[in-house]
Amino acid sequence: MKFKFANIYLPDSNTNEPESDGFISYNVKQHNNNVIGDAINNSAAIYFDYAAPVITNTTINTIISPQAINNMLGDDNYVKIYPTPANDYLQIAFEKSVDQKTEISLINAIGAIVIKDVMNEVEKSKRINVSM
Repeated sequence: MKFKFANIYLPDSNTNEPESDGFISYNVKQHNNNVIGDAINNSAAIYFDYAAPVITNTTINTIISPQAINNMLGDDNYVKIYPTPANDYLQIAFEKSVDQKTEISLINAIGAIVIKDVMNEVEKSKRINVSM
């Protein structure tokens, strides 16, 4: 990946340190064939004018199995999900029935939605087949 910023004319840090600062924020989508345990190493070479590049530290991002649960129903309705890991089915159970249709999305390690379902207003629990 290459970023080029022509004619930005940042002042030298010795002249005006706060105005010499800058940053880049970006996202990179990983390959579909990465598996749990894969390590992705990354570093950058930053060039200022014609000076030698500044080499950043190398970061290592390791692919993990996501375990997060986003409960968008508020603090007063807790969710249980079991069994984990699941081979055949996954049970999603709320402390209280939901008061609106609630979308359930199961997302794999690379961020793709693999199962989508809906809980109706009167349901407190949903059994989802995950035996694909």
